Amino acid sequence: MLDILESYKDRGLNENSLPSNITTEAIFLSEGTASGSTAPLACKFVLIANFDHYIMVFGLLSEYPYHAHLVSAFCASRGIASHWIGQPDYKQIDDPQYRTLGGGYLDIDLSRRSARISGASKAYGFYDADAVRWVAGAAPFFNGFSVSFEN
Repeated sequence: MLDILESYKDRGLNENSLPSNITTEAIFLSEGTASGSTAPLACKFVLIANFDHYIMVFGLLSEYPYHAHLVSAFCASRGIASHWIGQPDYKQIDDPQYRTLGGGYLDIDLSRRSARISGASKAYGFYDADAVRWVAGAAPFFNGFSVSFEN
């Protein structure tokens, strides 16, 4: 298991270090369900890129049992053209400015301010590890979190 924040420090960086042309965003689609709760959250996530802007879209496993549901909700919220291929397994983004860079699982412990990223999406494949590190290191949602990766 690799602690992302320790890894950044080992290389003389801090958790907000990322290439100057890169921007990031984290979108928690189940945000209303976690209000005031400190119970651990079991989530799925997908990583979506728009040129040099990396977006980690995640939600509770109970609400988004397929990674494609996350892609579908993201596209609907942004008005991005997409279509189903073998629903509910795969949602294809039709806009060539966006691409899905894999997915996985995200376990969040709000009381300990920690997150564990693991696994891969059967439909979209293994996530782009560098891009997920950039998001976890820079997106406001993860401020103050210890983020670890488990393969």
